[in-house]
Amino acid sequence: MNLKNKAMNDSAKVVVALLAGLAAGVVIGVLFAPDKGAETRDKLNESMKNLGDSIKDRLASEFAHLTKADKG
Repeated sequence: MNLKNKAMNDSAKVVVALLAGLAAGVVIGVLFAPDKGAETRDKLNESMKNLGDSIKDRLASEFAHLTKADKG
């Protein structure tokens, strides 16, 4: 594996770790919130939807970056 590919793999690992930490933080924060059960579930559902959208956007960006790096 060359140095360029190793750097891209390291970047991908960092992105995945950050997203996993963000997801864990959102879940823990919502679960410990002092709201009623239905409100908490709604907030958790909305937070997870937003997280999913963020992950899709970030992965698309990383994929485009990696594809561009392979060509250049």
